[in-house]
Amino acid sequence: MAYRITTSRLEWGCAYCGLNQFFDGYLNQDYDLCGDVLEGDVLEGIVRCYKESSSKEDIEKLIDEIQEFKVNNSVDLDSAFESTCEREISIRESWGYTAASFLDRLTELLKDG
Repeated sequence: MAYRITTSRLEWGCAYCGLNQFFDGYLNQDYDLCGDVLEGDVLEGIVRCYKESSSKEDIEKLIDEIQEFKVNNSVDLDSAFESTCEREISIRESWGYTAASFLDRLTELLKDG
């Protein structure tokens, strides 16, 4: 079986590859190299770094994937977010975001500029 690899998705059935790629590549256990707390400028800096290294198409796909994730997991978004995205750091426990508020803020920053 041949796999086609694109910049934002591995085409072998990964439901939220863009979110996984964002967390694994930009918001992982070493995120604090950009600062010591995940709020305001640090999150903005992480998103800015992602946007600088990603195509407009990849950014739009990530925004769409975030919305799809929220809709598909609306019954228990926090649990789905924890199991899908919080492998290396905890957004909720460390910085007070809920899954919804974090994903809304992330979407807002991805859409800016």
